[in-house]
Amino acid sequence: VDAAKKIKAYRYGRSLIPFGAVDEQMLKFESAKSLKVVCFTARARIPHGHVMGQTYMFCAPPGDAEASKAVAALVHAMYETESVAVVRYGRA
Repeated sequence: VDAAKKIKAYRYGRSLIPFGAVDEQMLKFESAKSLKVVCFTARARIPHGHVMGQTYMFCAPPGDAEASKAVAALVHAMYETESVAVVRYGRA
């Protein structure tokens, strides 16, 4: 069989289900780069196991004094109130 005519197939029971490039593109998840605050909550309400994975950090863009002040104020307020932000992080 010519290599150009071959496509992937996956087993489903005893059957082989063809899965071509078009199918793969349809199922590919695409999202824009984003960081959205879902809610703020008390630190004590988050189980310790939920924060044991990989850690990401974000900061203001270099040279943006206003953004730096805003991020610093948010971090300071969260520290004082012992709260955390639950966020949705989308990586492109």
